Amino acid sequence: MLGVTSSNYFLAISTLFTMLIAVLVRFRLSKRPKLTDATKLRIVDREIWLDDFRMPRGEIFWTREQADFIFERLGSNGGDSTLLSDYLSQSFQRSPKALNAAVGFDDTQIIQRSLVEDGPHAIVIGSTGSGKTELLRHLLREFLLSDANLELVCIDFKGGAGLDEFKDRSLYFASDHDLAETQELIVWLENELARRELAQGTHRSLVIAVDELSHLLGSVKKCAEVLNAIAARGRSAQMHLVMTNQNLAGVSRSLLSNVKLRVLVGNPDPVDAAMLGQLARATRDFEDYPGFASAQIVAHGSVAQPFRFALPGASAAHLEEPSAKPTIEPRLAQPRSARVPRQRRRSAERRHEYLSQGRGRHRLHRQLSIRGLLSHAHRAESH
Repeated sequence: MLGVTSSNYFLAISTLFTMLIAVLVRFRLSKRPKLTDATKLRIVDREIWLDDFRMPRGEIFWTREQADFIFERLGSNGGDSTLLSDYLSQSFQRSPKALNAAVGFDDTQIIQRSLVEDGPHAIVIGSTGSGKTELLRHLLREFLLSDANLELVCIDFKGGAGLDEFKDRSLYFASDHDLAETQELIVWLENELARRELAQGTHRSLVIAVDELSHLLGSVKKCAEVLNAIAARGRSAQMHLVMTNQNLAGVSRSLLSNVKLRVLVGNPDPVDAAMLGQLARATRDFEDYPGFASAQIVAHGSVAQPFRFALPGASAAHLEEPSAKPTIEPRLAQPRSARVPRQRRRSAERRHEYLSQGRGRHRLHRQLSIRGLLSHAHRAESH
């Protein structure tokens, strides 16, 4: 006001500009996530994300709590083997949510999803040999473990061997070897949906597993119509679709729009990833760890959640000792029991040193910066 009344327009414009900057900074700060034990730290192309909030590149714009949180998470990289052991031995706290499944694990936690709350339907997309059928089998085992009264229907259009282990546990089992039987099953699903909608009260959960969706849609008449109806109205009838496919070719948008739990296995095709609502990015390469595959859960408007899951024969030893390692001269070889991973030891020492400094009070004077840890983690993933 003083600038306007005194015709000092430079002062007025400077004041307005400063107020605008303050409002923008205030808005940016309001978007910061609340730091809790459930806050997820993700690294995407050298950018640090806390949940869905991208941290500024300059540490000067971080709060002390954010810097402490990120440094501790980046510096503590020795939890992979512990999480893997818990995941393989099933010794972790399971969520009480209905039809819950521990889909895999990342660097900080066991990742669990509920088909009821995060679904009600799921689709797994992955190329041949990526491990999508094994992930489907794992999900079905988890659902059966979560609900002993679960009803299961399997439609295996991958030769009948992919879901063969669930044949005795299923109400109906159909494959591409008998199209007439599959057609009868599709008619039964249509009638079952109508029966559940007309009947009052609750019903037992029914999971319909489909391996190779496009093959099924192209081989059986009326299949697309029935699956679209289940995807649209199946939640109230407690009918859930869990499907796999190599890509999204032939999958209608009306079906896909009602499938909320979406998983990309391996390194996805960018077109498929974009159609699922997530810009594709390469997942970490786990070829050095035989017995494990990588995937990511995608959703609209959020960063993909990468995770790992076990293939048949996987064990904790695979993560600690990669099979593809440099050749060691005999004179330098050490007994396996005496070998300590250098990266984990150094990170633990630096983290202990940092914590002994009084948490962040001397953060600017520590020997290894957060950016250094980030570059170190990025180099470790690239090898």
